[in-house]
Amino acid sequence: MQHALGAGAGQEGRRQRGGPLRAELWKALRAGFAGEQNVFDGVAKTRDELEQAVTAGIRAVVGDSFRELERMNEVATTLGRRADVALRIDVRVPTDTHPEMRTAHGGKSGVDLVDAAKLFGQTCSLGPVRVRGLHPHIGSQITSVEPYGRAVEKALDLVEQLEAECGAPVEFLDIGGGYPVPYVDAADAGDPADYFCATTTPHDYAEVICGTVNGRRPDLRLFSEPGRFVVSDAAVLVGRVESEKTKRLLDASGHSVGEEHWLLIDCAYDALLDHTFTEWYFRAVVASRADEPGDASFRLGGPLCDSGDVYIGDLGSPYRLHRRPGLAVPLLPEATSVGDVVSFRDVGAESLDTMTQYNGRPRDGACAPRTVAWCACCARRRTRTSSRTTSGPPRRSEPGRARPTERAAAPVPRVTPPRRGARARTCSACSSCRVSSSSGSGRSCARR
Repeated sequence: MQHALGAGAGQEGRRQRGGPLRAELWKALRAGFAGEQNVFDGVAKTRDELEQAVTAGIRAVVGDSFRELERMNEVATTLGRRADVALRIDVRVPTDTHPEMRTAHGGKSGVDLVDAAKLFGQTCSLGPVRVRGLHPHIGSQITSVEPYGRAVEKALDLVEQLEAECGAPVEFLDIGGGYPVPYVDAADAGDPADYFCATTTPHDYAEVICGTVNGRRPDLRLFSEPGRFVVSDAAVLVGRVESEKTKRLLDASGHSVGEEHWLLIDCAYDALLDHTFTEWYFRAVVASRADEPGDASFRLGGPLCDSGDVYIGDLGSPYRLHRRPGLAVPLLPEATSVGDVVSFRDVGAESLDTMTQYNGRPRDGACAPRTVAWCACCARRRTRTSSRTTSGPPRRSEPGRARPTERAAAPVPRVTPPRRGARARTCSACSSCRVSSSSGSGRSCARR
């Protein structure tokens, strides 16, 4: 979609140790983005990744340190090619967002603002390396436009200083992004400063950022990275309640002071890592009881043998408890029980790419709705003894009827993107997917 709209792509460096180079840059080039449409970021880029970036002739590699720029120079010299870079600068702008999302007020990313001029001069002295831009990324899920305004002002001050001292022009400014997603509806937010509640839109950020740049340096090209805002609402995580129980709450002396009602579901942090790893909040709804009010408190736990495999409830994050004390569990329909389907919303940015096979569990599959049909886009990876399947939207057991015994699914044909030059044709199973037919095998999707 981005390619069709003429947008570019930003990448982080990730490479499987000992395996082929299959990171985000490779994916972007494979999807059809031209080299000039790519900016490659990351704090620990490997030599192989830098070689790939230079060979592809991308718009810029974001230089995170002088040591990395020296490596970039070595790679470009060996390949006999020019290497374009953008310098990652920590403009030291504090932001009111999740602690894990702050990238420009200390931390591992970029070089300090006071060292930027020295880094710029050192880089300009390197042979095939050319500085084309600055990258003052300040973080993600920032619900106020004010930090972006201050960051742009600081970045423009630096641009003028660098051009005056070094005589080399700066062509573009990459302001970053990761514009906020409304994980919490405004009506449900306990505090306007709650960073899970977003009332701003990309237009609000564009008005401040573009207005500042156009007022001072209209000749600069401006790059933005909307990030999670583009993909978060593209997916939901669906699980089923497999068990339930009630446990007592005890005080320090061991006396019962209340009860906790638990729902144990079949999806865990092996499917949604950020829920546990960064204590990120995702709204949970009982999809099989969507027309019933949420009037009862429950705690949600996953199936892993790990006490941390517990879903953060409505305001269950320690970063949010101080704003609405006492509401640490989600409100779900009182009748929610075994067999009901629970859906976690807005997981498009934190699901497929972070799934694991922890505890030997098969990696979950993904389904995409196409009118009344369901097509399995990514078949569940199964062990020999696994019988878990993803054959369409989950169904709740009818009252009085036992759930059918699960059977091992038939092998699912693997669908790969068409190779360049390959002719795509309509899938023979659902008449809507497009699959490669270069081999003449007539493969289809995994629709069941």
